[in-house]
Amino acid sequence: MKKINTFLIITLLMLIFSATLYSQNNRSEFFKTQKHTGLIEKLSAQNSPSVITKSDNKNLRSAVNYKILENGFVLESVKYQLYTGSGWLDFQNEFNTYDNNFNLIETVVQIFNSIGLENFERMSLTYYLNNTLESKLTQLWDGVEWADESKTVYQYDAQGRYTEVNHLLPDGSGGFAEYVRELYTYESNLKKEFIETQQFNNGTWDNLSFTEAIYFDEERIQEVTNSGWNGIEYQFNDKQTFTYSSGLLIENLNLLWTGSEWVNTAKQTYEYDAQERITESLSLSFNESTQGWENVFRMTNTYYGTDSLITILQSGNINEWENLAKVSNMFRADGNLTGVVSYEWDTTEWLPLAKGDYDYDANGNLKLYIESVYEDNEWSVFGRAIYTYIPTNTTDVNDDVITTVDFKLNDNYPNPFNPSTVISWQSSVDSRQTLKVFDILGNEVVTLIDEFRPAGKHSIEFNASVLASGIYLYKIESQSIDGAYNFSAVKKMMLIK
Repeated sequence: MKKINTFLIITLLMLIFSATLYSQNNRSEFFKTQKHTGLIEKLSAQNSPSVITKSDNKNLRSAVNYKILENGFVLESVKYQLYTGSGWLDFQNEFNTYDNNFNLIETVVQIFNSIGLENFERMSLTYYLNNTLESKLTQLWDGVEWADESKTVYQYDAQGRYTEVNHLLPDGSGGFAEYVRELYTYESNLKKEFIETQQFNNGTWDNLSFTEAIYFDEERIQEVTNSGWNGIEYQFNDKQTFTYSSGLLIENLNLLWTGSEWVNTAKQTYEYDAQERITESLSLSFNESTQGWENVFRMTNTYYGTDSLITILQSGNINEWENLAKVSNMFRADGNLTGVVSYEWDTTEWLPLAKGDYDYDANGNLKLYIESVYEDNEWSVFGRAIYTYIPTNTTDVNDDVITTVDFKLNDNYPNPFNPSTVISWQSSVDSRQTLKVFDILGNEVVTLIDEFRPAGKHSIEFNASVLASGIYLYKIESQSIDGAYNFSAVKKMMLIK
């Protein structure tokens, strides 16, 4: 039982550090604690922030941002596979589609079941003309078609800040009904932000909760207070306060409203080294009986130059600390994570549990992650994730691979279609080009193009009269004669008969 609990703790620890420490682009930024955007992210990622900050558009809860990586790529697909002992078994696939401005407009997730890979979830996004997120639609696969699950619509003021976020649910008639909304207001000096949450009932909006945030300045949040509606007025529920030293967060205090006063419940404290890296994160709970603080967890970070980081998680017991878990992170020269090994404490020594190995392409993009578990005194491969990317920039991203947006795969037209549609693309160099169509399970349906073509714009008509209705993928691959230029892109199209 202890091993299971420890494994869960280690898993959480690995997730925390993969999210807060992983960086593909900048070593110095990697080893510094990161700024966070969005209220939810700010208040949940308390193990890492040196500064709790506002988002770029000065919102507590920023819209979902799908940004281009600093090296000029966007994530195209992720394939998750399990190792069976004799080969790899597809477990989950994720495909991303972007518009011409490289805004993410669709993510499709497939999972492996008894019949093979099957659609599971789809997220569709729309944007305003300024590329600000307008709506997000989530759908689940019911075995035949996509069924609406939820929809969120975003509205902004002239400064690009939220004014309203509306959460909708299916109304049973093919449309959506109001469910919950968040209303945002701001003080002119930008030192306070307010979020009122309401629920739609029988034609009226009923108050649910109210959040007030106070800032020291543009960068640092000072206090967040949450209140609940009692039917007549808002009453305090809980509060968080943040204390800084030299711009670094050193304490996050949680308080609860008793009806007459604020009382302490929990807090986290942080210590840093000269490079502003967290060396210790301490979690404490408040004992009302003794009116004192008691240790709960301690996380210590030990840095070995810029090549490795060892994190140890301990639980507090009166005046003693008990080892729970350890995570060892290794990095390469550019700051990319190359390996993570997790351990559990077995009363006298650290025993390995799991590890992850990372591999990158020539552009510094993570292309392969392999996870292994330690059993019977040896490492056994458990699963892997394979990543592909789409280039977006117009400059060289490294000395070996040249990419440019002058090579582009366009959306097919019309889409949806029956039975024919036109697929078009453009190339800036003479190259060997292959255009193939696949079904949603990844099985090849037909090869439309497999030949050398000159630079320029190209198109071909695809006739699907012999195919069944459904979602299909079309993928183009191109390689220049000298091998210096490579391009690959995938898009989706829907055949409806």
